[in-house]
Amino acid sequence: MRRSKKIIAAGLAAGALSAMAAPPAARAVRQWETSRRDAWVQKATAALENGEETLPPMPWGVKLVEDGNIEKDDAGLRRLFNLIRNGNRTPECEHERLLIAAEEQRKFVQQLAQS
Repeated sequence: MRRSKKIIAAGLAAGALSAMAAPPAARAVRQWETSRRDAWVQKATAALENGEETLPPMPWGVKLVEDGNIEKDDAGLRRLFNLIRNGNRTPECEHERLLIAAEEQRKFVQQLAQS
């Protein structure tokens, strides 16, 4: 009888200890995952800014967007997605695009005047 009480007491103590340790452990895992994701986003952004055409391999278990949660604005991730979608837009590139847009607008206005 005494042995079973000791086993029950040990089980309850282990359960209480694991219940107290679970939140800090879960928080540590989330922080670790976030740090791995942020490091990969920085590597990928640097690769695209340096003109590489491929992204570095994504570490196992890294998620860019959390499942089922409201996505928080992440400037680094937004920068990466914009680089993927639009490429590395330097000020010179933007100036060239504005010159092309102004020329196209001038052509359009001329066509409207001729019609």
